[in-house]
Amino acid sequence: MKNFKLLTLILLATITLNAKEPKPPVPYDFLAKKNVQRFINMMVKRNHFKRSYMEDVLSNAMLDKETLARYVGKYKAGSTNGTWERYKKNVLDEETMQLAREFKRNYYQTLKRAEDEYGIDMDYIVGFMGVESKYGTYTGNYRVLDSLATLGFHKNRMHKWFNAELKNLFLLMREENRDIYTQYGSFAGAMGAVQQMPSIQRRFMVDYNGDGVKDPWD
Repeated sequence: MKNFKLLTLILLATITLNAKEPKPPVPYDFLAKKNVQRFINMMVKRNHFKRSYMEDVLSNAMLDKETLARYVGKYKAGSTNGTWERYKKNVLDEETMQLAREFKRNYYQTLKRAEDEYGIDMDYIVGFMGVESKYGTYTGNYRVLDSLATLGFHKNRMHKWFNAELKNLFLLMREENRDIYTQYGSFAGAMGAVQQMPSIQRRFMVDYNGDGVKDPWD
């Protein structure tokens, strides 16, 4: 009887752990969707992309069902953002505060320059970096192409906005000569240490260290 109870507990624990594990994106025939074909036509006509390139990229995009579920139906608390209480546990802990002190010390001259040029107190910048990516230690492990294709071509609360961000992703990759297949970020498609969407990067990203590269991770 004891062995049976132990086996039951082990099975239940395994089921519970497996249920919490995120499911990876799956192959999906995006090219079969009419709205995808309209998107390709628009990108070819208005933005002068090669049709073969657009078809190749989107045929390799994958469907992220868990990300889509976050945006389908009515907004669910905690599905796409969180309360201050939730954030506070992650950004006001001693580890993060230590990272904040180190970040400010290591990049003080750059922060002072930004403070003077943009009129923003450096402590706001430091705090923002902590909330967004814990000073670059976590920038997301979702492939941005998959996230934006999933959310841009399937009905959800924000599909028009995500469709526009997918367009901006293609444009950004071309402008900055980056590989669209190797961009990783949040489940919503935000990238880099400050977690910005493709449209925001195109409008505001600068080469602040003068190395010739606008790198959101640097």
